[in-house]
Amino acid sequence: MGPDDRWERAYDHFGLPLPTARVRLLRGARPEHLPYFNAGLVAMPEAPGDDGKRFADHWLDTALAFDHRCAIANKRPWLDQITLPLTLARFGYTAHVLDESWNHSLSHRGTAIDATPDVHVLHYHRCMFLEAAPQWPGILQRFFDLVPKTDHASARAGLRDLGLTL
Repeated sequence: MGPDDRWERAYDHFGLPLPTARVRLLRGARPEHLPYFNAGLVAMPEAPGDDGKRFADHWLDTALAFDHRCAIANKRPWLDQITLPLTLARFGYTAHVLDESWNHSLSHRGTAIDATPDVHVLHYHRCMFLEAAPQWPGILQRFFDLVPKTDHASARAGLRDLGLTL
């Protein structure tokens, strides 16, 4: 079994060839990989296609079919990320990949965390990474600007429960 064996079986499940296109991953050595996307930020037109279905309908159909009928283990919690490129291939969608400022991973920066650029979305896996980012004071201030003052105490308690220091 090769490193792409699961992807080969996933594409084969839908009668699709393995794509020749590659994307550059943002973590580690930033290797090129079969199309694989963090599905946390996806924008698609709402208008239905020629078949009367929207992208969301196609993605849900693909995810359900893959989840229930494709014999590949350990699909969760990555079902959305696995089925996004499958949906693109099944229904002829093309992806416009945004630059890293739209998914800036703080968790995999090592000591360079204090050198984060002006980004749109900070992606982190543990609160300690978020607190170390230079954007954190502004994020925290904006959060409390949006939370009614009567809820500040419970918001602070909730943030502390998440492991944040305030």
